[in-house]
Amino acid sequence: MTALDTNNLKVLFLVMDSQRIILDRLYDAVASHCQCTIMRLTREDQMDLAKWQKCNSINFSAYDRTLMFLRVKRIMKQKHFLKKIPNLVFLEHDACQDKMPESPYFGRFTDLYLSLPSCRVLCSGYQLTQEFKKLGIDSVFVPKGCDTEMVVNQNQPRGIELGFIGSLKHDVYTGRRNFLLKMHELEGLDIERTESGHPYVERLNRIRIFLNADVGMREYMIKNFEAMAAGCLLMCLDMGDEENKAVGFQDGENVVLFKNLEESSFKLRELQQDHARVVAIATAGEKWVREKANYSVVSRRIVDALPSPLADWPQPTLLVKLKKWFSGK
Repeated sequence: MTALDTNNLKVLFLVMDSQRIILDRLYDAVASHCQCTIMRLTREDQMDLAKWQKCNSINFSAYDRTLMFLRVKRIMKQKHFLKKIPNLVFLEHDACQDKMPESPYFGRFTDLYLSLPSCRVLCSGYQLTQEFKKLGIDSVFVPKGCDTEMVVNQNQPRGIELGFIGSLKHDVYTGRRNFLLKMHELEGLDIERTESGHPYVERLNRIRIFLNADVGMREYMIKNFEAMAAGCLLMCLDMGDEENKAVGFQDGENVVLFKNLEESSFKLRELQQDHARVVAIATAGEKWVREKANYSVVSRRIVDALPSPLADWPQPTLLVKLKKWFSGK
């Protein structure tokens, strides 16, 4: 089998109808690279895919690929139905939870993908992608990026020296929460949450140094890219040489990376004594995101990962064929 031409590739793109992160431009960018039908599924739709298919008269076989970007916790119990979808590809931004013991989905992503031997997983963590491959899961690394049209540098005065915007409540953020609260205590880190969209962008533009520590996740979250796009200097937890090389992060060049609390405080004090260096790294980070991690680039990588042949779709066993024959279906 040969790879399909992306221009003629017929893709059914199933996405969540609402979520905190606004990804509409990513969806539209994916659609611009292939013959794509985008369908938005509500929470109820995701909980019962068979019912949704029937109500919308969906014929999965009419498409070369079904690209699924849905909440895995809502579909992982529907393996029997998912096995019926030919040429199924998952776009996955949360699979890091598969390796986090504190997550209620620890190990469950692996369990889902191994139960669907004909699927492909587009995974946003490089190290996790390699681990999936070793297990025999068809996995391709496609890093996160950000909406550089929405998140912009407004070139206004930045009154917050050191800040973070985001959630600390979920169990998977336990490591992040503990780290950032300690930095609040030691270095006066400003921690806030905002509404998505313009309020979030406005707040990012008030921060000079954005500090984040996604402890245990082993990959870089979208908010890191957003902080860079807004013109902040990004300081974040080092996810390792392999991840940095695959993503494009260069310590001291376009980001500042640290391995622990002590190093973060040490590097912060160095930066606070060298304003020109802060500006230089922030400027390089913003330039890098706009050139290498915008949604046009990310969407191209997503679509380029679709055409190569997937594993053969399992054919019905003789027992299944006999049951269908006797039932008259």
